[in-house]
Amino acid sequence: MFKKRISMLLVALILPFGMISTPSASTVDSPTIEEPPQDTAETPDEAAETGNEIAETAEVPDSAPTEETAEAAVPEEQTTETEQEDTILEPDAITEKNETESSPTSPPAPKTNESKPATKNLKASKPDADIVYASDFDNQQWLINEIARQIPSKTIGSTLTFGDLKQITNINLSDINGSIPPGIEYLTELSSLSLRGYGISGSLPTSIGSLSKLKTINIGETSLEGQLPASLGNLSSLETLSLYDNLIAGEIPKELADATNLKSIYLVESQLFGGLPKELATLPQLESLNLAFNELSGAIPVEFASAPSLEMFYLNSNKLTGIIPDAITQSSLTFKFSNNQLSANNANSLTLTNTDGSARYTNTFVTNYQLASKTTIPTTTHSTVIKPFDPTSDTYFDLHYLNQSSRGTLQSAHTYKIINQDTQEVIYNGPANPDISFTQSESANYLIIMDDAVGNSRNTANVSVQMSILELGNMPESLNFGTHKITSTTQLYKPTEDWSIQVNDTRTTKTPWRLSVATPSKMQGSSGHTLSEGLIYKAENGTETTLTNQYLDVYQYTPSSTDTQVNITWPENAGIFLKVKAGEGYAESYSGELNWTLTDAP
Repeated sequence: MFKKRISMLLVALILPFGMISTPSASTVDSPTIEEPPQDTAETPDEAAETGNEIAETAEVPDSAPTEETAEAAVPEEQTTETEQEDTILEPDAITEKNETESSPTSPPAPKTNESKPATKNLKASKPDADIVYASDFDNQQWLINEIARQIPSKTIGSTLTFGDLKQITNINLSDINGSIPPGIEYLTELSSLSLRGYGISGSLPTSIGSLSKLKTINIGETSLEGQLPASLGNLSSLETLSLYDNLIAGEIPKELADATNLKSIYLVESQLFGGLPKELATLPQLESLNLAFNELSGAIPVEFASAPSLEMFYLNSNKLTGIIPDAITQSSLTFKFSNNQLSANNANSLTLTNTDGSARYTNTFVTNYQLASKTTIPTTTHSTVIKPFDPTSDTYFDLHYLNQSSRGTLQSAHTYKIINQDTQEVIYNGPANPDISFTQSESANYLIIMDDAVGNSRNTANVSVQMSILELGNMPESLNFGTHKITSTTQLYKPTEDWSIQVNDTRTTKTPWRLSVATPSKMQGSSGHTLSEGLIYKAENGTETTLTNQYLDVYQYTPSSTDTQVNITWPENAGIFLKVKAGEGYAESYSGELNWTLTDAP
């Protein structure tokens, strides 16, 4: 309900018979009191406020993929007799995963990489002649059994020596239970480690960085957790690093760039967070980098556009934001950035698919994401404090994105430029800080540009902050009922000048309203005399109502959608009158007060 009270000074001067003075426009001086002679009655003249997500494959690199194979498969290796047919190394067994499926567990809150720095001196120091005991491998039965299978002539804890372990160059197992022990470092000639099974738990030991002969790490569909050890950067022979479908979290260690023989990095369906290390772009032989289905955030480093050997670059289904560098969008790379909150300044001119027909930008601000907000924010004051990022504020812009009709939450890493379109002033440029506020006078229209993508309309939204006010506008400060002779009959006097009341209505949704009037006290003369009725409201049908301290409805209106200003006037024979009953008037000036109330209800 909108209510406004306006006080109005009312004056009238009653003179003895025969005395006439010139009426004032606003105030009237009181005359001296005189007793009136009898006179005949004289009658004076009488007075309107994402989409279907595209299912993408968690690709596993493969040297010779089939049509059913996910697009980036780990190079095929020989499997042992204990491997099942759906081993990760068999491309036909890879099943498609929808990019909307959730990770096994929610990722921890982002934090700095706590992995220890890579150490160059991690080699095992056991003499070759020493006997190997089960405790050297933390009694992990799966590894003890595999050693016994590969070296059947020796017995662990009896005849098996550390020198004998040099015979083991390849481990390829599936459906195992247990953890990878730090003692894996004693397999100094190991060149390939391939493990699969959700029974594998624990973390990847730092000691794995001492296996200087290791060329392939292929560990998938496990319950491994913890972080990637920085010691992976010590693996100077490593060509393929494949760790997928696990609970490994934390940041990708930049030390991985020290493993300069890497050709393929496949860290998919994990819980890796933080930024993408630009140091990986310096790997001289890196051909394939697949980090899909993680929690990576921030922008894509431009350095990957000039990576020496990079051909495949998959970052789909992460939490990346910002502008995709032009050097990458215009490169010959095969890349997938789908299901990220990424954008581009030249979105309309981009090639949306790779040469194999696969989509590059599905569910991004390049294609089908659209920045959205409240379209109109009403305010009931002429000066308003705007808090665009505070969800508890009435002036919250409610920025989000739409994927067709589906609503999505924006990542916190986005930045926003707010421009007053009426003045072209940049009001704010920065992240969505709920403490940010600015003051607006009257109404204004704002343009919001996300991530400074000025060339992409999908990164823009418009908010109109409009005064939604029903209020009394211009009206006279006083009404003058003129100067009159005292008579022996009851008289009605109308104001000496035409007058009106203005109503301003900037509400978005128009509803009927009414105007009411009251007087806090009776009209009183300068000597203290009062008029019993004094101020009255006379309707067009002639009905007279004495005004009191109880509000009386005197005007009602139903506005149209375009009505923003209404001037209320009354016909000549209706409106506010001064009533002086016979015998009540004294030769003095009289004054009073009117209070007006505007209510947005019928």
